[in-house]
Amino acid sequence: MDEAQKKPARVSAKKKQEFKFEPLKIPNHQLTDSWWGNAWNRNLESYADYASRLSRGREELLGGALLGLCLDNAHNGDIMALVQGTRKKPNQVLVRIQPLAPEKWQQIISLCENQISHLGILLEGRFSPELGEIFLNQKFGLFPSAGEIVMACSCPDWSHICKHVATVLYAIGVKLDTNPALLFELRGVNIHDLLVKSAESKLENLFKQAQHNSTRIIADEYIEKLFNL
Repeated sequence: MDEAQKKPARVSAKKKQEFKFEPLKIPNHQLTDSWWGNAWNRNLESYADYASRLSRGREELLGGALLGLCLDNAHNGDIMALVQGTRKKPNQVLVRIQPLAPEKWQQIISLCENQISHLGILLEGRFSPELGEIFLNQKFGLFPSAGEIVMACSCPDWSHICKHVATVLYAIGVKLDTNPALLFELRGVNIHDLLVKSAESKLENLFKQAQHNSTRIIADEYIEKLFNL
């Protein structure tokens, strides 16, 4: 991480009034329950550079150090937070998730083709292990690599990841438990692209199968599949 990325985060009093910082409810000591939240945490913990600081962030989050989280700029990959430290004034934290490269997103769409039937299954994380591996792939997956996360904090600790930033990283996982679509928003991609491509592929396959039976009639079984009857 270069020096520009390590500059302390500063939010003016005027900006604080513009942004809406909301408290975060921590469900339990496991922090996350869903596939999306757990996958986010596993992804973070897989990077060696994060190992020494992440545990402190988990402790801080469970201890109530996170005062508020702001998702106003999530469409730009930005999450802002106020985290209480040892000083009276809360620390201002910014975590920026870089957008997913268009070619990587297209690769994910292609690999997921015809594997997702509807949005509910996707958001609930009820898909095949193969699909989960696609999302978690460290080369082209949906979850950010260590180099795709830019972090800043107003505390005097100039470490690569201070405990306040680590607190916010884990807080993102908690948010994904209730709002998996947030990850797609942070990566700058449209979740519906996956569903549209999958539906198009499914429809094409159904018509191809039907044509083997008759050139004029679509078999009842394919009509039932097509309309989910």
